[in-house]
Amino acid sequence: MDGKQARRTKSGSALGLLFDHGCDALNCTLGSFVFASSINTGPSPYLLFHCFNVMSTTFFWATWEQYHTGEMILPIINGPSEGNLVGVLLAVSNYFLEPKLWGSDAFGLGKLSYRQLALLAANVGVGCTVVGQTINVIKHTWKKGGRFAVRALYGLTGFVFCTVCGYVLFTRSDDLVGAHPFMTVFMFGLINLDMFCSLMLAHIANADFRPFRPIMLPLFLWTLAKCLNVGFDENLALFGCLAVNVLYSVCFIYGMGREVRDVLGIYAFSIKKRDFD
Repeated sequence: MDGKQARRTKSGSALGLLFDHGCDALNCTLGSFVFASSINTGPSPYLLFHCFNVMSTTFFWATWEQYHTGEMILPIINGPSEGNLVGVLLAVSNYFLEPKLWGSDAFGLGKLSYRQLALLAANVGVGCTVVGQTINVIKHTWKKGGRFAVRALYGLTGFVFCTVCGYVLFTRSDDLVGAHPFMTVFMFGLINLDMFCSLMLAHIANADFRPFRPIMLPLFLWTLAKCLNVGFDENLALFGCLAVNVLYSVCFIYGMGREVRDVLGIYAFSIKKRDFD
């Protein structure tokens, strides 16, 4: 709605796109907590990561498709519209129903719980959307040559890498995630925010997108240490990674905003002083 209004009034800008989609990227992290609490995942790190991955995957693939095709075409059933309505319905239904209902057998079949059914439905929707967007990007880039299609697929490697690292940490550090779920998910959310904003900035500037970001380095070292069974204080690692990610994100967003402001010749982070005669 905000994008349509900006185009209708001819007030859209690159900074508006970055700010709008940047907020949406951050909202994916916050929305994962809403989704997890709505289906009563409880203290399960695996289910929390599953909810976070569902939210972040849809947004990254849509932004990646827009970068290569020049337009963001949402499917008939999409996250910003129907997804938000489903989230609202889940939250309202929990007011009238007992939360433990999500752990009971779905429709009395004894095979799937309502929680598993909700996650399965979300995965099917995300999977269908991702496949369609990937095919669309390959068709669009293949017209320029096969190497352009390969380069487009290479742009997914950074996100896939973070997803694999997240799976390793959420499954092998379940005690840590159970003790600090918000901090752990927020750490991954900041990595995604940097990746999403970089992808949108590359789209605006018509530049190459680099899928591997410096902010991923602490995550890579942590995951490597877990795979090699290196003993270390994971609480300290979590606090350190989160602090580095917050500092990096603040510097990146501020510097990006100043650069776009200077290119567009608009005011941001300051207020223009009026000249009084």
